[in-house]
Amino acid sequence: MEELEIMQRAKMYLDKLANGIDPISGAKVSDHDCVNQARIRSCLIYVSDVLDKVISNGGIGEKKKKRRKPPFSITPQELEQYRFDPEPIPVSQITNNINALVDTDLMVKLKYSSITAFLIKAGLLAEEPDENGKMVKLPTKKGNAYGIFSEEREGMNGTYHVVLYNVNAQRLILKNIDTICEIDKGNPVFVEVLPEIKPDSPAILSYEDFIVYSHAFRCLYNHKTETVNAVV
Repeated sequence: MEELEIMQRAKMYLDKLANGIDPISGAKVSDHDCVNQARIRSCLIYVSDVLDKVISNGGIGEKKKKRRKPPFSITPQELEQYRFDPEPIPVSQITNNINALVDTDLMVKLKYSSITAFLIKAGLLAEEPDENGKMVKLPTKKGNAYGIFSEEREGMNGTYHVVLYNVNAQRLILKNIDTICEIDKGNPVFVEVLPEIKPDSPAILSYEDFIVYSHAFRCLYNHKTETVNAVV
């Protein structure tokens, strides 16, 4: 006997029991039998209805519809909890850090591609073919000035480029999170190309200057720490 036939027979038994009939003998059961209790009879009818839907669907139960999550959003208060990484990090890590600030069980996660899409519109990233002709997103000269740079690394499959973002670039992303959220939702947005930064601007350093000043700061910090410890 096929499974669908078993379901049909089970439904027939349930229907007969719900009507106070012994499904085997066909005789009417006693008025004092438990199947004639109102609550049990209601349960039998309910299960019979469920089986009827499954049978009508060819023996396949209805799949539970997955609730669609609302798009990503973040409040200024949540954004204040972001911890800027002093070391340059990839955009995927920035995205993970932002997603960690919200309850992603209640909303869709922010996609890192929405951040890079914003940076392309702002003129800080550009799509260029690599050595193999594959299109990759690399920082422009303006992107370098804002703290985005490309680093060459060696992997199992050879040399590849990773784009890293220093503190200034991380801060820029957070300042434009509302626009990035609109891009993440698929809404058309206009992004004004960011202005050039003067070479002597102290606000944002180039990667080369960032490395030099970071090294100098660490040396100075270590020297001061040693001096304090010596005095103490």
